[in-house]
Amino acid sequence: MNKQPSRTNLRRYGFTVVEIVASFSILAIVMLVITQTTTWCFHERHRNNNVFLANQAGINILEEARGTPWEKLDDKWAENAQDINRYKSLPLKSVITVKVIPSKEFKLIKDVEVVVRWESGRSFDPKECKLITSIAARSIALNGEK
Repeated sequence: MNKQPSRTNLRRYGFTVVEIVASFSILAIVMLVITQTTTWCFHERHRNNNVFLANQAGINILEEARGTPWEKLDDKWAENAQDINRYKSLPLKSVITVKVIPSKEFKLIKDVEVVVRWESGRSFDPKECKLITSIAARSIALNGEK
């Protein structure tokens, strides 16, 4: 009455060792690719954030220059504009350099150059943002001078 199944009728369900090793290998490769992509994304986010903050600081200084009377745009103004403490969000070890350069060709135009440099990031990341604008005296249209 108790009939035992023969060995040929026994089926073993499950995976072989080769299948398990192959699936773990594929899983490890996929996890490695995801980890590398995530790391790359964080580095790019950090780099883009540094460039964005430096650009914003430079743009703010140029806007301040546009709002300053032309006669007061001089080396003293540039020295005050370089105050790094005004921009707390800049990358570590940032340096702001502002120059007011009188135009050689036109006596009523001054060029304002803003350079923001920082140290953080990888060796091949950008470490400098440079913005330049020309500002003319507001009376240039009235006087008709060159």
